[in-house]
Amino acid sequence: MSIWFPEYLRHLEAGELEVEVVANQTLEQMKFTDLIQDKRYEKVHFVGDLFEDVTFSRCTFEGCVFDECEFRRVRSSGTFFVKSTFRRVDFERTDLYSFRFVDCVFVNSSFRQTVEDECGLDLDLTTDLSDVFQENLIAQAALLPGNIVSSFVLDKFGRIRTMVTSLFLTSCSALFIWFLDTRTAVIAFEALFNFIAVSGWNAVDVVTTESYPPTLRATGYGFLSAASRLAAIAGHMTFARFIGVSRALPVLTTAAALMGAALAALGLKETKDALM
Repeated sequence: MSIWFPEYLRHLEAGELEVEVVANQTLEQMKFTDLIQDKRYEKVHFVGDLFEDVTFSRCTFEGCVFDECEFRRVRSSGTFFVKSTFRRVDFERTDLYSFRFVDCVFVNSSFRQTVEDECGLDLDLTTDLSDVFQENLIAQAALLPGNIVSSFVLDKFGRIRTMVTSLFLTSCSALFIWFLDTRTAVIAFEALFNFIAVSGWNAVDVVTTESYPPTLRATGYGFLSAASRLAAIAGHMTFARFIGVSRALPVLTTAAALMGAALAALGLKETKDALM
C-alpha cells in the first residue's frame, strides 16, 4: 500500500487536469517563452516562430507543420510530436530526444548542441516537491502516535491479541479504498491506515524476538526481513500496474492478505510472559 497511495494520488491529479486544445490555426512570427503546459496542438501551422527558454509539460503536437522555426534552450516532459513535419527548423540546446518524435518528417532541419545522453525516464518537470513532501509527512506522522499507543496495548492486552486486532481492523479498513475519490481523502486514509497497521507490525517484531532463543533469534529476523522484501517485490509487480484500471485489485488483495495474516496469527503462542 505504500506504493499504491502515492501513485493513486498522481492518478487523481492527472484526471483533474484540463487540456487546452488548439486546432486548425496558423501561428506566425510568434515568440513562446516560459512554461507551456497541458496543451494539445492539432493541425497547427507554425511559421517563423521562436521557442526560447521554454518548458513543455504534457503537451502534444499532432499533425502540425513547423516552417523556419527555432527551438532554443528547450526542456520537456510528457511532450510528443506526432506525425508532424519540420522544414528548415533549428534545434539548439534542447532535450528533445528522438523518442519524442513519432512518425515525424524532417526537411533541412538541424540539431545543434543537443543533450547527448538520452534519458530513458520522462520526468515531470512541473511536480511541486513541497506537495509530495507534505503528503509523505502526514502519512509518516501517523506512525508516531501509532507506536506510542501500540507500546501500551502490547503490554496490556498481549502480543497475539494486539496483532490479530490490528490486522483485522486494517483488513476491514482496506474496503474503504473503494470510496477514495479526492486527494484529501486519500491522504487522510493513508494516515489512518498507517496508524492502525503499525501496532500489528510492532507485535510481529516483539513476537519474533520472544519466540526464538538467542541462538535462533537472528534467523527469525532474517526470515521476517526476507518475507517483507518478497512482499515488496510482489507489490511492485501488481499494484503499480493496475493504478488506473480498478480499485478492486488493491481492495481485495490487501483485505484478503491482512485477513489471512490475522487468522494465521490466532495459531501463535502468546509470549507476553515469556522469559528472555
